[in-house]
Amino acid sequence: MEQMSLFDDRGQSAPLATRLRPDSLEDFAGQEHLLGKGKILRQLIEKDQISSMIFWGPPGVGKTTLASIIAGRTKAQFINFSAVTSGIKEIREVMNQAELARRMAPKSNALFKACESCKTDVKNKKAEPVPLILRNAPTRLMKELDYGKGYEYAHNTEEKLTHMQCMPDSLKDRVYYRPTTQGEEKKVKERLEEIKAWKEER
Repeated sequence: MEQMSLFDDRGQSAPLATRLRPDSLEDFAGQEHLLGKGKILRQLIEKDQISSMIFWGPPGVGKTTLASIIAGRTKAQFINFSAVTSGIKEIREVMNQAELARRMAPKSNALFKACESCKTDVKNKKAEPVPLILRNAPTRLMKELDYGKGYEYAHNTEEKLTHMQCMPDSLKDRVYYRPTTQGEEKKVKERLEEIKAWKEER
């Protein structure tokens, strides 16, 4: 007869606490206000949009366990580091690895070039009036002059996009930011191409 075990196959020589440690959000107990279905931290984990965080609390509440689960569910690299058993030497090794990863990451100067192009236009082109559609109309006279007429709030539309002209006539077709396919900028490029296609179709 096959012998059943309460433990999985990970590290049979590992301490009992490590072998019992849950490795999924479904098995994690507690912190429902953050990790329950639809809660903010769970959404960030599931969408892989985790930023810097500090987990604080007494021993045994699941800080290390949750960090390990996050690393497993996202694209993060998890480094198990204990201030009790490690010292400055180990800290420097981790920091050196992080610095190397930062230097080797894909990079782009597209934003810098966009800023320089903007500054050139600000310096050399005339200051044209703000399009009427973008102007605030706190008085009746301004409303009669069509200030703000036809303004669309993008967040209230189904696509979260509008066709409003937000630049002066001489700059309405000007493109400053031209993202590359380097790193995360590739996603921005794809999104801008989707927006352009949407506007051309309508």
